[in-house]
Amino acid sequence: MRLEPVICDLLYDHDCVVLPEFGGLVANYRSARLNRRTHVIQPPSKHIGFNRHLKDNDGLLVQHTAKLFNLSFQDASEKIRHQIASYQQTLNQSGRLVLEHIGVFFRDTSGQLQFIPDEEENFLTSSYGLRPVQLRYIEQQELPVETPVIPINSESRKQQASWKIAAAIAIPLLLAGSFLAGNQLGGQGEFTLASLNPFHRVRIDSDYENREFSFAPETGVDKSVLSSALDTASGNIRFDFMQNRVTPTGVEIENKLKEIAAPSTTEVKKENDQKTLISKEHHSSNRFAVIGGAFSIPENAEKFLQKLQNDGFEASLAGKKDGLQLVAYGYYPTKSEATAAMRKIKSSGGSAWIKREAN
Repeated sequence: MRLEPVICDLLYDHDCVVLPEFGGLVANYRSARLNRRTHVIQPPSKHIGFNRHLKDNDGLLVQHTAKLFNLSFQDASEKIRHQIASYQQTLNQSGRLVLEHIGVFFRDTSGQLQFIPDEEENFLTSSYGLRPVQLRYIEQQELPVETPVIPINSESRKQQASWKIAAAIAIPLLLAGSFLAGNQLGGQGEFTLASLNPFHRVRIDSDYENREFSFAPETGVDKSVLSSALDTASGNIRFDFMQNRVTPTGVEIENKLKEIAAPSTTEVKKENDQKTLISKEHHSSNRFAVIGGAFSIPENAEKFLQKLQNDGFEASLAGKKDGLQLVAYGYYPTKSEATAAMRKIKSSGGSAWIKREAN
């Protein structure tokens, strides 16, 4: 029995498929990207990664195999075990294992199992039918700009010379006339050559007095008055910073000193499972969970939860999806913090994906 079609079928609908005693295939969303070397735009896809630490049987592969081939759970488990043993034998003999439409497994110089995904296969159903786009290079050519040449004959040269002479005579006459008119209209009784000076100052008498205005120095706000008002008030206040007192028309100030933190309430998910005690306040403020695994068998979820807690993570059960129990590395208030934690986990060899909790 070939497991490749079964694994591919599961990767279209699930983000994690565990091969018992071999490792887990984890699918992460990857947006559209441009290859600057080949100038090809790839559509959005699911990037398949491999986590050699996910070896516990979560039952997903066994249940799907039993359903496809009409087998019992025990028979399907046995056939999968034989097929994975065949994979291990191929790796030990040739050092390389090729799974069609999935990728290539090989061992590095240190003996660790590595994985290279098949980039031509896209498991993202929303990108079905989208193909890579090859960009075409367009070479732009700059056309030379020709400057028109206007021929000048002897008659046009004469006309230009006459216009220059007329302008040289008319401009000084216009300036002199404007200054003469200004002096007559300004009420000056005498006219001298100094009146033609464009920088000449004309004093204008006025009946208004020259007054100097001074502004009072700005007074600072007495912080003791503001603090006293906040202490005595039962809620928000309106404070006039110019008069340094509380007024109905002042600026509204939020009184954070009277806020009383609501007590955190918790609920027990199961009486016989004290490890699943989760604070409601924690879930309300931390809406993004970094998921490390999905399990159909509760015992396997508990084992993985215990392992993460022993490694120092604030791990907890994160609900169910499609009948599978999710185990989270931890909860974070913002998506950026959850993304940073997921990258740190992946850099250390683990696998994780982000789940947004409902309000």
